[in-house]
Amino acid sequence: MAGKRLHLGWFMNFTPGEWDHPLATGGSHWNGKFYVDMAQALERACFDYIMIEDTLMVSEAYGDSAEAALKHALQVPKHDPSPLAALISAATSRLGVVATLSTLAYPPFMLARLCSTLDHIAGGRFGWNIVTSGDHCCPEFRHGPAAAARAALRDGGRIRRPGLQVVRLVGP
Repeated sequence: MAGKRLHLGWFMNFTPGEWDHPLATGGSHWNGKFYVDMAQALERACFDYIMIEDTLMVSEAYGDSAEAALKHALQVPKHDPSPLAALISAATSRLGVVATLSTLAYPPFMLARLCSTLDHIAGGRFGWNIVTSGDHCCPEFRHGPAAAARAALRDGGRIRRPGLQVVRLVGP
């Protein structure tokens, strides 16, 4: 037991500021400074990683409708986690940075390229939280490259292999 380490991670949501909350920014422009400061504080506190979650949907969980989620901005809209991952990676030196990227929206080559680029910026500290998202919540992605990516996942996870190969070839 003495050889086992406890790993600390911070799971965060990446949405624009609220309008009517006491701590709200009132819709001010986003520059990522708050999240970079938070990541630097986590690094000082010896956290191992920060995970930026993402979803490509508007929830219809309440009343079988998206109305409540849209009216009250519940988990929607969300910013793309990739630029924030790059900012945090450039501003830290030990903290792992994990971004949620859905195979529903990224064709395999583009996803592998993006992850490889982020891993270079992070000096080998970038991680991909693999999600596939559901067809029922994203009808706009049912055709084209996203459909091909989902088919690749159904056919034995081929989408993951190109990304891992790229990381192995260029990683530390």
